[in-house]
Amino acid sequence: MNDMSLPVTRPHLQEFFTAAELAELAKRFGYKAFPHTKRGAQKRAESEGWNDLPPSRCRRRTGKVGGGFEYHIAVVPRLESLLAAERMMQADKVASRAVSFTSAEEPAAEVSTSQRKIAEARGQVLTAVIAYASRWGMKHGAAIRDFLLAQQGHAAWLQACQVRDTGEFLTLEHKLKLKEGSPMAALPPVDEPKKRRTADRRFPFGFGVSEELLAQANNRPRKGHAFQKVSRTTLYDWLKSYQEGGLVALAPAPTKQEEPIPDDFWRFMRGYARPAKPKITEVHRDYVAAAPAGTEPLSINQVEYILREKLDHIQKNKGREGRLALRARMAFVSRDTSDILPGTIYVGDGHTFDARVEDPGGSRAPMRPEITTIIDVATRRAVGWAISRKENVIAVTEALRNACADHCIPAVVYFDRGAGYKNKAFDNEGNGLMARLDITKMHALPYGSQAKGNIERSHQSIWIPFARELPTYLGEEMDKEARLKIDKQIKADRREFGYSNLLMSWQDFRQECQRRIDDYNNRPHSELPRFADPETGRMRFMSPNEYWQYHVDQGFEPVLVDPFTMDDLFRPYEKRTVHRCLVELWTNEYFSLDLNPYHQQEVYVGYDYNQADRVWVREIDPETREVGKLICVAAFGGNKVSYMPKTFLEGAMERREKGRLKRNDLRREGIVEERNAPLILDHQPAGAVIDMAPLGVPEAEKLPARPSAAPARRAQSAQINPDAELALQCLADPSQLTPGRVRLLRDVMASRAGQEVLRNSGVDLSSLDDLLRSAA
Repeated sequence: MNDMSLPVTRPHLQEFFTAAELAELAKRFGYKAFPHTKRGAQKRAESEGWNDLPPSRCRRRTGKVGGGFEYHIAVVPRLESLLAAERMMQADKVASRAVSFTSAEEPAAEVSTSQRKIAEARGQVLTAVIAYASRWGMKHGAAIRDFLLAQQGHAAWLQACQVRDTGEFLTLEHKLKLKEGSPMAALPPVDEPKKRRTADRRFPFGFGVSEELLAQANNRPRKGHAFQKVSRTTLYDWLKSYQEGGLVALAPAPTKQEEPIPDDFWRFMRGYARPAKPKITEVHRDYVAAAPAGTEPLSINQVEYILREKLDHIQKNKGREGRLALRARMAFVSRDTSDILPGTIYVGDGHTFDARVEDPGGSRAPMRPEITTIIDVATRRAVGWAISRKENVIAVTEALRNACADHCIPAVVYFDRGAGYKNKAFDNEGNGLMARLDITKMHALPYGSQAKGNIERSHQSIWIPFARELPTYLGEEMDKEARLKIDKQIKADRREFGYSNLLMSWQDFRQECQRRIDDYNNRPHSELPRFADPETGRMRFMSPNEYWQYHVDQGFEPVLVDPFTMDDLFRPYEKRTVHRCLVELWTNEYFSLDLNPYHQQEVYVGYDYNQADRVWVREIDPETREVGKLICVAAFGGNKVSYMPKTFLEGAMERREKGRLKRNDLRREGIVEERNAPLILDHQPAGAVIDMAPLGVPEAEKLPARPSAAPARRAQSAQINPDAELALQCLADPSQLTPGRVRLLRDVMASRAGQEVLRNSGVDLSSLDDLLRSAA
């Protein structure tokens, strides 16, 4: 039983060496204090008298031709320590290979993380024992015996350290233990007289096992810093378990089977998984109240434990967060752009500016412009931008026009699914902008803003810092009090002067936007390659402009738009039918005699967003059904709706103004109805009944009776609105102001409608307010 061993190779340890072998060892270890030749070693042996040493240090060679002497390695102490260190390293490698997880024997799913850590700690203890046995050429039973002795020696060394630290008297045995050190250390102590470490078989040094490792391998609660020993039986049990089942067999048995989530918990989740994000206490109260008869609901501690320990961050937030927020919690795939050339892919997106600027149309209300930005994916260069009131096809077309004219026509453009990117002006097969420029347009999936992370990140670098510098910043970080103060100041300035210095003018805003784009393109970008700065010589990231120029220097040639066809390429076209040399576009009629041969035929009519006095009429290619050759430029001839021609933008602005006026009329009607509506008293609880009987009035002060021809509306108002009468009574006689009447009148004064009723009835609101304050 004591000879149980692991399948570890234990080579025979050579202790006696010839003069030639000793010279070879000295040469291999680089030990210059000993000769590196056979003859030199023999001279050293003769001069130091090695041949006269006892048989334990020098002996005759037996069974070998030539005879001669061979010497114990201890005659050269330095070579002895070097050889012992080499053997120790080799033994550690052998033991590590003997006790390790292998793919063939590791059922990873069967053990938990804590069980695996304990098994690995026990494996390291076995590794130390096996390495010790291999180092000294002994059986594992003897190595275990020395390991137990080393544990006892370590406990004695700890006791001596405690006596020393507490300042108690140190006995000779304590001093000896402190000098020797812990036998569990990785190396034996230094022999001071000989200035070398002892390597005597009688001293069980060299296990290299720490107290923490033993405590983890024991898998028992550790009281303070007490040293936990491993017994002889435990070590043999570990050896036997490893021999039968490998390292996985060293894992402890699970202490408790994990209980499944109760079915009733999902009834709680139906109330918890809501977008309003209700609190656990609120949901649990409703969950307990709705529990079926005869069932015991889960306690709030059980619910919190399941949410905290048994549900992952996706499960516990599903229903409380939308798809976009949940995607931010999931794993993602990073897209590599290092192999893409400039102009291959453009990605665009709109961003509502987080500050207000002056309206370009002279409107009284400041506006938050919509900025459409297009960047090149390969170089992160901002190639196009445009400003508009909202994200629409006009702004996107202008941004794409700038990108194609100044930089390169892309092969692919990548947008989201907004109306500004999915429209006939872009997508028509024959006359769409994408077809005429041979661009492939792609759209991101819904709730997939992470797919356009590069353009979303550019907003953080360009537009948001710009907005923070303006006093009209509207971000979440802006102080509410400061924002309200600025709003009041802007309104006051515009009321008095017609403008406010706190608002950036439209022209200044456009110039600043261009400057921000230029700064971004010239600033080093962390997603681009690094290079040595030609001025400083230091390594830094390239800027988008530098990386674009790098590709140009490498032979990249951007595909630009012909300047002669620039305007026509980006001009949207609509299909229209010619009728007597006229084509109609948005209630405007355009005339040209060149259209006479095309009567009752379909043609393509191109228009400019900012120019309404002419349109460009082209044929429809009979084969491709795309935009064909130019027929004429038709001029505005006879609009039946408007005497002067209206551009596309003017028509859109007119429709927007009509909608705003209509909404204002509806609001005005609601305010008027609210003013004329009767005041309805809420139900008063018991004990707060108000005596509404009118006070007696002297005969001399009685008013004459109203004529029968008085309006019925005024009489009805006097009957159903007693609040004004009560207020007048209390103002006339403050002693009648009871606590119940104080509460009632305060409720009436708290609303605008109530104040209006009191004011129309002749009640002095300021006197009533003073009276109610004095009654507080």
